[in-house]
Amino acid sequence: MLNKRGFELSINFIVILVLGLLIIGLSLFFLGKLINNSITITAQVDTKLQNELKQTMVFQKETISVLDLTKSTSPGKEVPFVIGVRNINEDQINIYFAISNLGNPLLSVINNLERSSAASINPDDYLFRYIAAKPLKGIQAGQAPFDLTICADEVMYDPQTIPESNQVCAGGFYPYPEAESKLRMYVLV
Repeated sequence: MLNKRGFELSINFIVILVLGLLIIGLSLFFLGKLINNSITITAQVDTKLQNELKQTMVFQKETISVLDLTKSTSPGKEVPFVIGVRNINEDQINIYFAISNLGNPLLSVINNLERSSAASINPDDYLFRYIAAKPLKGIQAGQAPFDLTICADEVMYDPQTIPESNQVCAGGFYPYPEAESKLRMYVLV
């Protein structure tokens, strides 16, 4: 004799298992679509920021521009700074960012354009990069300044005129250009 009760139980289990897998699959599908949409929105924001910086640089005849030199955050949270650099030379240049946290061990600045990964800019073209500052837990409330120097491999002026306090570029790189090369930025905690 067959036990019909045991047979029903296994069919019910299989039906519930299939429905559960279907629900999990649909949830992952919709979550994937949501993540892809957020990545697209981020890319559009980046393009808008680049266009805004370009317009500012052209209008004000600047070679270096930062949207905000001061940003607020709380300890442990990164805050991004967007930097635009315009090549006004007739030749291609290579640049990198030299960053000093001014001796504050509780301010971490993440630089994605170091000397080992210098970027090239064609004549009359632009380069846009993010750097991120992160005040570490334990930092005192107030301002946490740091300096950013854009270093280029083209000498646009006599290197002897570089002030002692601004000689942070190394190995054939020089501050670019002399008047605007050192920026002081602030993180408000």
